[in-house]
Amino acid sequence: MNQRPQGFLLAKAIEGFLQFKTAEALSPRTIESYKKHLEQWLDYAGDVKVSRLTTANVRGYLVPD
Repeated sequence: MNQRPQGFLLAKAIEGFLQFKTAEALSPRTIESYKKHLEQWLDYAGDVKVSRLTTANVRGYLVPD
């Protein structure tokens, strides 16, 4: 049975994003800033499948009740 994974988790997406930005030669301080903010987002949202994230999730994080 050759099944493809059904999406990937937020932590893996963040890791890939940071690697990509590092490869683009962004400054270490910029990468660290991205990492800090994205880890805070991960703590808020949980390690969910990226395909499950919605704009409502982002709004809830940026503008808490």
